[in-house]
Amino acid sequence: ATSGLRRAVGLASSSVQWGPWGEVGMAAEESISVRMQASGFGLITMTEAAPALAASLGAAGPAVQMLLLVDWSRFLGLLPVVPKALSAFAPSPVRPSMVAASTACKDNDASPLFQTALSLDSVFEIVKAVTG
Repeated sequence: ATSGLRRAVGLASSSVQWGPWGEVGMAAEESISVRMQASGFGLITMTEAAPALAASLGAAGPAVQMLLLVDWSRFLGLLPVVPKALSAFAPSPVRPSMVAASTACKDNDASPLFQTALSLDSVFEIVKAVTG
């Protein structure tokens, strides 16, 4: 909230909401990192965090940003019902024309996670569209 207020009056400010880190912090403990990954959450590395931090310092981006790595198929698959607010992240049925493109992307993707970058503003837009 503070970053949004500062930006509204022309002052510099950025707030970064970090997901779990794999090399430092609470999620670095093996028992916690294993549980987080089994739940579909990826662990942020220094290599991933550095460009995200640099991007957050720019004045052009949103006041509040988030870096959270999520394997949506795994995370949502653990839920008995996909909440309406997260339905945009649910895997869609695969059409035959999508299989070749999906395979090509996976072959070139070094990360096992399906990652989607969203600003907090985008999340608010999704929630507003779902809840009215």
